Amino acid sequence: AYTTLWLDFAAEIGVSVLPALTLSVAMIIVGFVILFYGIVTPIHELIHYGVASYLNLNPDFGFEEMWRVKNPRVVALATSIPVWKNMLMLIAPFVVIGLISAGILLVADGIVAGVAGIILWVNSAASAQDVYHYIRLLQMNPDTKFANFERDGNIRTEYVVPEQ
Repeated sequence: AYTTLWLDFAAEIGVSVLPALTLSVAMIIVGFVILFYGIVTPIHELIHYGVASYLNLNPDFGFEEMWRVKNPRVVALATSIPVWKNMLMLIAPFVVIGLISAGILLVADGIVAGVAGIILWVNSAASAQDVYHYIRLLQMNPDTKFANFERDGNIRTEYVVPEQ
């Protein structure tokens, strides 16, 4: 719908289809990047940080480089972290942003519903690693304790499983 509106506008002002279509696609890509890196990712990480702070897990904000892009990350730099606290910190952004986006999709239409759908999709993709680790933690002994710490500029995680 956006592209059709853009092409109609371009035709009205006398711009040919190819440059108008190219500009339309470029604007969609730029908008997606701004939405992902400028809005969804910071909110996602802020939720991790807020939950970790609430649970007294000494959250640390930093950046990890992946594919030459510095991505923000939050890690709980603490010891004796119970499995349930780890799980809550991991899954919170997926659940919160997912529920809000899905709720907006149910009550809105048009561009608002489209943006909510994109946010739901983007956050779900960004949460894949969190959901993966959440599922792994579900399979662990509930009495397992974790310790996250920084060593030589890298974040390390170790855990202890109590004897049965």
